[in-house]
Amino acid sequence: MKIVGMYPDSFEDDIKDFILFLAMRHSKSLEEINYKKFLNCLKEDYSLIDDEKSKWEVDSDAPY
Repeated sequence: MKIVGMYPDSFEDDIKDFILFLAMRHSKSLEEINYKKFLNCLKEDYSLIDDEKSKWEVDSDAPY
């Protein structure tokens, strides 16, 4: 992120939490982030409402 001029260390805690939430929507863990789907969240026309359900919403047996 620093390469494109974004400094996560200076983000407010709410913004950091939201970024982690978006990263986890379609990932197994923060160590195995699905970057392709995560980067879709950064597109200008992205809609959280129109996005497909996350693995956590679909798989009721998946632990948080």
